[in-house]
Amino acid sequence: LYFGPFILFLWFYIAAVNPLKYMDLITPAYALALITVKLSCFCAGCCGGIQCSWGLYFPSKDVVMFPSQLLESALALAIFIFLLFYKKKAKEGTLFPVFMILYSGTRFFAEFLRGEENVFWILKTYHILCIIGVVVGCIWLFIAYKFSDKILEFYSKAPFPWVRVKKRDYREKKKTPKKVVYNK
Repeated sequence: LYFGPFILFLWFYIAAVNPLKYMDLITPAYALALITVKLSCFCAGCCGGIQCSWGLYFPSKDVVMFPSQLLESALALAIFIFLLFYKKKAKEGTLFPVFMILYSGTRFFAEFLRGEENVFWILKTYHILCIIGVVVGCIWLFIAYKFSDKILEFYSKAPFPWVRVKKRDYREKKKTPKKVVYNK
């Protein structure tokens, strides 16, 4: 969630492509990947929740725990569905920061149900990362709304011209029918 987009933005700069459009394209897939990852964690028995008497039994740890992986997977599914509806009316470049804010916010509260050690007061390590994620997402959203034209201008100049992605026109070209002449 945190370092992948920055690597993508570096590639977008090198290839001189529109980063706002492409980040909007891959964001729903990012949410789907989170659903899959959390379901995989549930199947593997890792990333479990707090111990409780009414949870699910995890044989790998030989304990009954709250299935926080299923909760996080359901939250990621809700975020995915929201993103699909939000994408239709969102400004270009705002989908990923909205995803970042939503995921970090939901993960912050779901983290209280996970069985990990507290690092600072009642906060765990991921709580601090979630706070950073919400702050970065809000800053990114502000920048996407206010400076999207300057971002596109910056990314249109590739530092390496031999890497520049060719712009293709995928619109259908109108074909004019050939006139058929019949001999009489």
